[in-house]
Amino acid sequence: MPLNALASLARFVGGYEEALALAHEGLALSAAIGDRYGMALTATTLSQTSYAMGRYPDARRYAEESIAAEQDLGNRWGSAFNLITLGQIARTQGDLAAARGHFQAALAIRGGLNDSRGMALCLNELGDTVLAMGERDVAGWCYEQSLALFQAVGNIWGEIVSLRRLGQLAQLGARPAAARRLFEEALRKAESIGATYEHEAARAALEQLGDTGPHMADEARPTLGQALADALASQAASDPAASAAVATAMSAATPGPPSQASALDLTPREVEVLRLVATGLTDAQVAEQLFLSTRTVSTYLTTIYGKIQVRSRSAATRWAIERGIA
Repeated sequence: MPLNALASLARFVGGYEEALALAHEGLALSAAIGDRYGMALTATTLSQTSYAMGRYPDARRYAEESIAAEQDLGNRWGSAFNLITLGQIARTQGDLAAARGHFQAALAIRGGLNDSRGMALCLNELGDTVLAMGERDVAGWCYEQSLALFQAVGNIWGEIVSLRRLGQLAQLGARPAAARRLFEEALRKAESIGATYEHEAARAALEQLGDTGPHMADEARPTLGQALADALASQAASDPAASAAVATAMSAATPGPPSQASALDLTPREVEVLRLVATGLTDAQVAEQLFLSTRTVSTYLTTIYGKIQVRSRSAATRWAIERGIA
């Protein structure tokens, strides 16, 4: 275990050859004492390091070995790491359908374990993949959900990553004003935690935008249910069980209405939407303010109404005023 921790640290700082040497030593020691969990864990490190070095056959072999061992041990959480690596390998090599399947399977595992951060990471990977497949709406849904999950657990670094992805998507959709706002938010958050790489990436994206010109309307986005159906459609045909698992995991991750709702039951994004609604803005005006589609705002409101147990706009406004949100 200590050798694997050192190997992981070496990989994190770019010392790939050192990481491989340490991991191989740890693998041999784990095998010698019959520590199957240690062997699985070290194989994961070897897979991730090999992928970073561009050694894809080795990365795939170690990932598959680790998954087999994790399955024997009943460690679904560990298997998700290797499924992500397999997805990254497949995407790098152009097999987007396989990559999508791996990321959906990892998402199902993380959702079943109520691992919000893990789900957010999987959603970003899945979003990158479906975007490469030309499915911008589904990619946008994945990035929005990832951002909401990172916000819910207070993971600012994750928020920055998701914001940059949403900014890039807005840029691709010819929505420069929306892209600028997202990149600026990512830049501000990166400055707040001293994330040098993300700070420079957000700044470079802003410089690339240049003059945004007039604001262009958001593209219409499907509702969350529609987007999830689109995301799972192709997978359902070939692997209905995996498709159902992802849908179930996402459903389980969405909390039901609380008995005594408070502002803490809402995500930061939901609070932002509710605050604007409570000022008297229409869905279209809220969408303009937040650079979202009107349909996305409507979806947020449906979720908010369920959480705070109201049925009308006026009731939601009264709820927000009573709690000092508006």
